[in-house]
Amino acid sequence: MFEYNYTKTAYLAQLQIEINGSTLATKYNHLETLGTALTVTFSSELTTEEIATLDAIVAAHTGATTVQQLSAYLDNAVFPFVVNLIRTFAAENISMGITQAGKSGETLGLFEKQFVISGTTRAVSLKSAFDTGSLYVARGILQHVRTNSSEYDGLSPFVTDARLLAMINKIETFLGLALST
Repeated sequence: MFEYNYTKTAYLAQLQIEINGSTLATKYNHLETLGTALTVTFSSELTTEEIATLDAIVAAHTGATTVQQLSAYLDNAVFPFVVNLIRTFAAENISMGITQAGKSGETLGLFEKQFVISGTTRAVSLKSAFDTGSLYVARGILQHVRTNSSEYDGLSPFVTDARLLAMINKIETFLGLALST
């Protein structure tokens, strides 16, 4: 393997497409980054002309667009956090006997119910907030539900003030906010 090193902030998926679209594709092996240190590895040594081609590709590479960066953040941080939060809530409810108590549908209904919360003019649901990675909106809905206990009457022990607060606090911790009490 032959490595060629650069100092560049790179969007690896896009740079790989750019290299594979060039005359270097048959020798290309993989890319690695550590901060701005970029290493491009080939299966055989590049000729002087091929090095010039690689230099030009790397120089022309603009890195990730803002949308690509945010998409990666959603995929790698926000959505895994949301999945874990919901999965944990569901697993805890199952372990407390939500199915046997016949409260699965009622609890699900709370997640799908639409609320108009502070700062919005349209109704939104907790499910849609989680589905889109809108954690500030999810936090707002949970806070609204928590201050309106009639929204979850009859759902104890599956939905309680303490459990809503715990979910709010997990979101706040993820977002780097002060914890609600």
